[in-house]
Amino acid sequence: MRIHAISRLISFEGEQFYRCTNAIVNLNEEIFKFKSVSDNDMLTFLSEKAGQNVTAPMARGWRFWAQFLGFGYMNDFTFLPNAYIFVKNVIKLMDLEKKKEYQMDEFMAMFNQYGRILTDNAPSEKYLNLALSSALRELHENDEITIRYISDQASKWILFPSNDLFNNPVNAIVYKGVKR
Repeated sequence: MRIHAISRLISFEGEQFYRCTNAIVNLNEEIFKFKSVSDNDMLTFLSEKAGQNVTAPMARGWRFWAQFLGFGYMNDFTFLPNAYIFVKNVIKLMDLEKKKEYQMDEFMAMFNQYGRILTDNAPSEKYLNLALSSALRELHENDEITIRYISDQASKWILFPSNDLFNNPVNAIVYKGVKR
């Protein structure tokens, strides 16, 4: 069910859920300034981003779908952006070849066919938000992908900074196979 929903998500690009999700995951660490996804400041922010009034019941409904689709986790009422589950499922939809190295530009072009809700940046911007960076690092740590950095390659994608984990730019990803 989750993979099917993710495969159809791009067709809802103009809808409130899509716009709110994109706004929330692109807040990065700013998300922690809000008490919850349904506090008044967050609702005002989401209403501006969605272009329509977002109410507390709508935000509470968003929490369910955001967790189910794998954009992050809820800790009490705080949203923790780590799109590991979502990215893992998008990678399944991408039908990557195992042990093949994909240049990051190619990987992101394929990823955006299903996962643009996380990125939605201008094509020239090569900065990955906290949710996507956390997901890629977790996939790397779980040995499902290998994140590669080669200093002499021109195209570099920048992960959201982490205190403890891989912080080099990313040039390529080697797909090893996602675990169930």
